[in-house]
Amino acid sequence: NKLKAEGLAQQAKWMMLRYQVNPHFLFNALNSIRALIGHDNEKARNIVTKMSEYFRYSLSIEKKTAVALKEEIDAVENYLEIQKVRYPERLKISKVIDPKVIDCIIPVFSIQTLIENAIKYGLKTHEGVIDININVENLNEKLKIQISNTGKLVVSKEKHSEGTNTGLENLKSRLRFLDKDFQFDLFEQENKVIASLLLSKCSKYEDIENNNS
Repeated sequence: NKLKAEGLAQQAKWMMLRYQVNPHFLFNALNSIRALIGHDNEKARNIVTKMSEYFRYSLSIEKKTAVALKEEIDAVENYLEIQKVRYPERLKISKVIDPKVIDCIIPVFSIQTLIENAIKYGLKTHEGVIDININVENLNEKLKIQISNTGKLVVSKEKHSEGTNTGLENLKSRLRFLDKDFQFDLFEQENKVIASLLLSKCSKYEDIENNNS
């Protein structure tokens, strides 16, 4: 009974962390629509479509702690389409994803959290075009996810700041449920900010189920 209670408590904590992500995305998307209404209604409608696709994905994985990399990338692409409509002259996106890891399991909204971080602080710290690069590969049998953006590293000193720091701490908490040996680093190099996430292996759904049971 004690083990069962601990498991339920862990699940409740996970769900609390997971639901902290959606409102952040919704806030950004609604801001994009508001900025376009009355100026470019066609683009506004396009954003609504992308939002619909995104939240369909979000609802379909409501009780999942993890998804296949491909599912996460599809959701991220919808998010990026929304942001590119809002900042058409400021964002340049590129991605390189090893086909061998496309079925690896990652925490839901993990890459999106890093993308939101890259865009938010890239726009704040760089005046020109922001290069956003997504790279996912197999590194010595580990799954390496790296997101980089043009700009400067900003670290908030406020303990309860409502920005990307909160999002990153949320992500780290969620990662601990799935891979206690994960490694995460955020650093600045050659005028770029790089978020590097290393998972201990390319897990499959059966691995996640075994770890959570």
